[in-house]
Amino acid sequence: MLKKVESNHELEAEKQDADKRLTEIREAKEALLKIHQDLQDAIKAERDAAMILRNAIDSSGNIINGICNAIVKA
Repeated sequence: MLKKVESNHELEAEKQDADKRLTEIREAKEALLKIHQDLQDAIKAERDAAMILRNAIDSSGNIINGICNAIVKA
């Protein structure tokens, strides 16, 4: 009977340890999901910034061409 009580106590301790580890895993999963979302947001912001910069380059090219054409006509 004493062995059964000890066995039940060990089993309960192992169950509590497993529950604790499962909680830690769930928390880590939530943290990783947030990091993943943050990275996706950063990638989108980077794409948007790159598009804006490309448009600015195109606009500056048009301005330079306009100035050069005005100089040639003058």
